Amino acid sequence: MLCCFIETNKPFLRQRYRIDELSRDVGIPSYQLSAFINTVLGCNFNDYINKMRVIHCEELMRQQDIDQFNIYGLAFECGFHNRNSFTVAFKKFTGYTPSFYLKLVRSSLCMEQAALTTLS
Repeated sequence: MLCCFIETNKPFLRQRYRIDELSRDVGIPSYQLSAFINTVLGCNFNDYINKMRVIHCEELMRQQDIDQFNIYGLAFECGFHNRNSFTVAFKKFTGYTPSFYLKLVRSSLCMEQAALTTLS
């Protein structure tokens, strides 16, 4: 139920989203929600929310229209309230800085387009 709500409604895109807000959203007391996240998902609430933000950011980066965002814009678009917390979380969950990851994605997209052009 929790994961479906999170994936469908994407409340993690709201900056400074807190466990008491999620508790209200899903109708589960915050202490039970916290215990569930810690026990079942194996992390604390902040890490869970930041991981969902990073996953969302990775999806955005893979889209063709990503050039409209810089790193600062991506941070805000994904629910982070500053660039530093975005960079720290992104590196924690991907092993790369957002800038380096974006360069990898862009070069991968260019290689895919070149391969498609060659096949045509």
